[in-house]
Amino acid sequence: TRGAEAYYSWNVPGATSANTGYEEKDTLLLYFIVDQANDIYFVLVADALEADGDTDGGQLSLEIDVTPVSAAANVGLGPLPIDEFCFTVYVDTVQGLSKVQLGSWVESSNTIEKVDLTMSSVKNHGLQ
Repeated sequence: TRGAEAYYSWNVPGATSANTGYEEKDTLLLYFIVDQANDIYFVLVADALEADGDTDGGQLSLEIDVTPVSAAANVGLGPLPIDEFCFTVYVDTVQGLSKVQLGSWVESSNTIEKVDLTMSSVKNHGLQ
Protein backbone atom coordinates (compact mmCIF):
# COMPACT_ATOMS: atom_id res chain seq x y z
CA THR A 1 0.00 0.00 0.00
CA ARG A 2 1.34 3.44 -0.91
CA GLY A 3 0.26 7.00 -1.52
CA ALA A 4 -3.01 8.35 -0.18
CA GLU A 5 -4.28 4.88 0.72
CA ALA A 6 -1.34 4.30 3.08
CA TYR A 7 -1.52 7.81 4.52
CA TYR A 8 -5.28 7.75 5.04
CA SER A 9 -5.22 4.24 6.60
CA TRP A 10 -8.89 3.67 5.82
CA ASN A 11 -10.57 1.23 8.26
CA VAL A 12 -7.73 1.44 10.81
CA PRO A 13 -8.38 1.17 13.72
CA GLY A 14 -12.20 1.15 13.16
CA ALA A 15 -14.44 0.22 10.24
CA THR A 16 -14.92 3.85 9.16
CA SER A 17 -11.95 5.63 10.68
CA ALA A 18 -9.51 7.78 8.76
CA ASN A 19 -6.52 7.65 11.15
CA THR A 20 -4.92 10.87 9.87
CA GLY A 21 -5.09 12.70 13.20
CA TYR A 22 -6.79 15.67 11.52
CA GLU A 23 -10.39 14.50 11.94
CA GLU A 24 -12.77 16.94 13.67
CA LYS A 25 -16.34 16.50 14.81
CA ASP A 26 -18.96 17.68 12.27
CA THR A 27 -16.22 18.90 9.90
CA LEU A 28 -15.45 18.17 6.25
CA LEU A 29 -11.68 18.53 5.69
CA LEU A 30 -10.25 18.66 2.15
CA TYR A 31 -6.55 18.67 1.27
CA PHE A 32 -3.91 17.32 -1.10
CA ILE A 33 -0.83 15.28 -0.27
CA VAL A 34 2.30 14.56 -2.30
CA ASP A 35 3.96 11.19 -1.69
CA GLN A 36 7.65 10.27 -1.99
CA ALA A 37 7.17 9.48 -5.69
CA ASN A 38 5.84 13.06 -6.20
CA ASP A 39 2.35 11.73 -6.91
CA ILE A 40 -0.45 14.11 -5.84
CA TYR A 41 -3.56 12.77 -4.11
CA PHE A 42 -6.75 14.41 -2.88
CA VAL A 43 -7.89 13.45 0.63
CA LEU A 44 -11.34 14.02 2.10
CA VAL A 45 -12.02 13.48 5.81
CA ALA A 46 -15.66 13.69 6.91
CA ASP A 47 -16.40 13.91 10.65
CA ALA A 48 -14.58 12.19 13.50
CA LEU A 49 -15.32 9.02 15.38
CA GLU A 50 -16.71 9.36 18.89
CA ALA A 51 -14.86 7.71 21.79
CA ASP A 52 -17.10 4.64 21.38
CA GLY A 53 -16.04 4.27 17.73
CA ASP A 54 -19.20 5.70 16.20
CA THR A 55 -20.34 9.05 14.79
CA ASP A 56 -23.59 10.83 15.44
CA GLY A 57 -24.71 10.15 11.87
CA GLY A 58 -25.05 12.36 8.85
CA GLN A 59 -25.14 12.44 5.09
CA LEU A 60 -22.85 13.86 2.44
CA SER A 61 -23.34 13.86 -1.30
CA LEU A 62 -20.81 15.65 -3.49
CA GLU A 63 -19.45 15.83 -6.99
CA ILE A 64 -15.77 16.16 -7.82
CA ASP A 65 -14.72 17.37 -11.26
CA VAL A 66 -11.08 16.92 -12.24
CA THR A 67 -9.63 18.16 -15.51
CA PRO A 68 -7.86 16.33 -17.02
CA VAL A 69 -9.64 13.22 -15.76
CA SER A 70 -7.52 10.90 -13.61
CA ALA A 71 -8.07 7.62 -11.80
CA ALA A 72 -10.16 7.64 -8.65
CA ALA A 73 -9.41 5.42 -5.67
CA ASN A 74 -11.93 4.84 -2.87
CA VAL A 75 -11.72 8.00 -0.71
CA GLY A 76 -8.42 9.25 -2.11
CA LEU A 77 -8.34 10.63 -5.63
CA GLY A 78 -5.15 10.30 -7.56
CA PRO A 79 -2.50 10.28 -8.55
CA LEU A 80 -3.27 13.63 -10.15
CA PRO A 81 -1.12 15.16 -12.91
CA ILE A 82 2.03 16.76 -11.52
CA ASP A 83 1.72 19.65 -13.97
CA GLU A 84 -1.60 21.44 -14.26
CA PHE A 85 -5.03 20.28 -13.22
CA CYS A 86 -8.30 21.87 -12.19
CA PHE A 87 -10.12 20.39 -9.23
CA THR A 88 -13.65 21.46 -8.21
CA VAL A 89 -15.78 20.09 -5.35
CA TYR A 90 -19.54 20.65 -5.38
CA VAL A 91 -21.51 19.73 -2.24
CA ASP A 92 -25.06 18.64 -3.01
CA THR A 93 -26.52 17.17 0.18
CA VAL A 94 -25.13 17.65 3.66
CA GLN A 95 -26.44 16.69 7.07
CA GLY A 96 -24.40 16.40 10.27
CA LEU A 97 -21.45 18.42 8.96
CA SER A 98 -21.49 22.09 9.88
CA LYS A 99 -17.99 23.15 8.92
CA VAL A 100 -15.66 22.88 5.93
CA GLN A 101 -11.89 23.22 6.22
CA LEU A 102 -9.34 23.49 3.44
CA GLY A 103 -5.98 22.14 4.56
CA SER A 104 -2.47 23.13 3.53
CA TRP A 105 0.68 21.32 4.64
CA VAL A 106 3.21 23.36 6.65
CA GLU A 107 6.53 21.56 6.28
CA SER A 108 8.34 23.52 9.00
CA SER A 109 5.92 22.31 11.68
CA ASN A 110 4.79 19.00 10.12
CA THR A 111 1.15 19.99 10.46
CA ILE A 112 -1.82 20.93 8.34
CA GLU A 113 -2.86 24.56 8.50
CA LYS A 114 -6.63 24.76 8.14
CA VAL A 115 -8.77 27.55 6.72
CA ASP A 116 -12.43 27.55 7.81
CA LEU A 117 -15.08 27.92 5.12
CA THR A 118 -18.84 28.02 5.48
CA MET A 119 -20.74 24.96 4.36
CA SER A 120 -23.34 27.19 2.66
CA SER A 121 -20.66 28.91 0.57
CA VAL A 122 -19.18 25.61 -0.60
CA LYS A 123 -22.64 24.16 -1.17
CA ASN A 124 -23.82 27.18 -3.19
CA HIS A 125 -20.65 27.97 -5.17
CA GLY A 126 -18.38 24.92 -5.07
CA LEU A 127 -14.71 24.94 -4.14
CA GLN A 128 -12.04 25.17 -6.84
